[in-house]
Amino acid sequence: MPLLRALSHRASPATAAQLRRAAAAGTEAGVRRALDRMAQHGLVTAEEIGDRVVYSLNRDHVLYPAVTALLRADGELVRRLRAEISAWPVQPAAAALYGSAARHDGDTGSDIDILLVRPAGLTARERESWAEHVHRLRELAQRWTGNRCQVTDRSEASLRRLARAGEAIVDAWREDAVSLAGADVRQLAGQL
Repeated sequence: MPLLRALSHRASPATAAQLRRAAAAGTEAGVRRALDRMAQHGLVTAEEIGDRVVYSLNRDHVLYPAVTALLRADGELVRRLRAEISAWPVQPAAAALYGSAARHDGDTGSDIDILLVRPAGLTARERESWAEHVHRLRELAQRWTGNRCQVTDRSEASLRRLARAGEAIVDAWREDAVSLAGADVRQLAGQL
């Protein structure tokens, strides 16, 4: 995926070394092997120019639409999470995706981390509805991605306590949170 992403952002062909730097993944030899395999299948074109081989993404390949869909998958997760949360009868004070899913550096073993900040003053019925929706969100995120979903469900008061205690997780929310609903968690965490 990092190689396909790097190739998709290029308007001109690039060497394996250039693509390795752009993808920030693997070794040059490993990148070259991966590019050569994709070239064997026609998804990537490989052209010799002098003593170098340059690669480009074959946008005419029948699999190109699938590659495009794969490259947009991170955005699709955020779109689905936002749509799901916006339909809740009790809206969170804030909601955010954070961690590797927000930074786009996760893998098949990475959790999908979601922070939900409960609004204050919920009735017993609203708390029950909230819990049901949180459980559904966890299940949906896992079905959508294949990754385990970890939901951190907090009140604003508990966020303040975590911030005052200097908990590292608050810094993570400040650094890489992608807002899903309500107040921006980065601003909320910055105010704590």
